[in-house]
Amino acid sequence: MANETSAIYNRVVQLYKARDEARRKYPKDQQLQKLDVINCLTNGEEDDEDAI
Repeated sequence: MANETSAIYNRVVQLYKARDEARRKYPKDQQLQKLDVINCLTNGEEDDEDAI
């Protein structure tokens, strides 16, 4: 029983860490995407995702 509880606890910790990492990464991705669009507009290029 204690082994099962430990396994469940470890899984929950992993899920929380993954969620927190995703929350930190999402705003950075959005900011990079916005800067890429701004960069393309200032350079007169089209917004082409293949250029990334």
